[in-house]
Amino acid sequence: MSVIEWCKIFGTDDNELHWEKTVIMNSCKFQNEFRLKIYEATKLSAKEWKDYHSTIIGFRNKYV
Repeated sequence: MSVIEWCKIFGTDDNELHWEKTVIMNSCKFQNEFRLKIYEATKLSAKEWKDYHSTIIGFRNKYV
């Protein structure tokens, strides 16, 4: 269930619950700031986050 919930927020951009679609994130400025916070909190670079994201999506698609 955690993978499904994670994917609702961080998965595909077209999901209605994706973080970019929240009211506060309508501005590109806030989206960029949020991305930087994700990288900082996870201690991942943008490339590492992209790889992690792909891994979770792949896991969901194969096993969930």
